[in-house]
Amino acid sequence: MNKTQKELREMTKKFLDDLDGGSDRLDGNLSDNFEAYVSDARHFLDEEDYIRAFEAAVFASGILESETRLQD
Repeated sequence: MNKTQKELREMTKKFLDDLDGGSDRLDGNLSDNFEAYVSDARHFLDEEDYIRAFEAAVFASGILESETRLQD
């Protein structure tokens, strides 16, 4: 594993830790989409596909952040 892969893996793990429980703040389709992206991120981590894992975690984070900003 090269340096970039290690960094992506660690950033993705941190994203996933920060996103834990996030679906509790979402309703309906947003919650479903959020959970799907979190699940995808975990799957890609297991497959050592760190770019796709990071992308999925970023998408999940974006869903959560967008909903939070809309409620403010």
